[in-house]
Amino acid sequence: MKLLLLVLSMQCMFVCSLHAQSEETERILSYIQKAMNFNKVVPQEKVYLHFDNMGYFENETLWFKAYVTRTDNGHLSDLSKVLYVELLNPSGDIVRTCKYPIDSLGVSHGDTRTPSSHGCSPCSRNPQRKVTIPT
Repeated sequence: MKLLLLVLSMQCMFVCSLHAQSEETERILSYIQKAMNFNKVVPQEKVYLHFDNMGYFENETLWFKAYVTRTDNGHLSDLSKVLYVELLNPSGDIVRTCKYPIDSLGVSHGDTRTPSSHGCSPCSRNPQRKVTIPT
């Protein structure tokens, strides 16, 4: 009798824990669905920049090609029409802002000259360069 009671109580605890886990899973799936719906309503984009050189000196021409992709599917985006690229100095201040058109395939390209400074410090590509795209 004690064994039967023990087995029944363990089954009850197991079923209750499964029910709690399924509620947690449903809540997590609900959050994921809300995030996916938000991304459809307010699509986000990422910009990938390819440069012609590893580093630049002052008054040197910087050539680039940009690919604008959607974050929800990774395909090239046709949402934005203008790419803003900001060149930063080593202390993080904006030195120059450049504006380039984005074609219907989500690709842009352009060039700019690196700014003259009072010193002769080389300018290097910063992977955390600030790039903003208004939609």
